[in-house]
Order: sequence, then structure tokens, then C-alpha cells
Amino acid sequence: MYRLTQMILLEHETTSAFRIDLPPKMEPPTESELRASWLQELVRAGMEWARLRGKRIGRPKVTEREGFLQRFEAVVERVGPGGLSRRQAARELAIGYATLKRLLDA
Repeated sequence: MYRLTQMILLEHETTSAFRIDLPPKMEPPTESELRASWLQELVRAGMEWARLRGKRIGRPKVTEREGFLQRFEAVVERVGPGGLSRRQAARELAIGYATLKRLLDA
């Protein structure tokens, strides 16, 4: 048989007791919370509307920059012992070191 107390202490004849914490009492949302929720819905709807019309949402990929692939190939040939360091190559391509490393490892 189960017993229920204020802090939800459950006991069963075959198992040991365990405790479950109840969630805090739910209060109605404040005006600012309602406004924030409404704005989030508007933004999501606008993003979906743009996506359906073929617009890209978010930051463009570095490889999509105009002329990047040609510059990347030229720089990759010079990276290595006696040539450019990875940090210098990243600076020349105007990208971050981690981005260059990810592109080289791919």
C-alpha cells in the first residue's frame, strides 16, 4: 500500500521509501512574460515565412564567400614546414583559426 504525505514520501511494502519534490505552485504569467512569449512566436513565424520563400536564416558559411575557395586552395599549398603557419593562413583568409583547422581536417 502507498502513503502520500506533504513532501510526497512514497512507501511500498516491498521497496524502500523515496522522496519526490513537487514543482513550485504555478503562478499566472506576468505581462512581460506574455509579451516575451508573443515576440518569440512572432520571430519564429517570421523566420518560417522567410524559409518558405527561400531565404537563408543564420550566418552564411565561410565557404560561400565570393572567391574564398580559390584563395583557400592557394593558401593551403603554402601551409606547412617552411611556409605559412596555420595562424598566418587564417589571418590571410580573414577567418578564425578554429575555422581553418576544421576546413583542413575535413
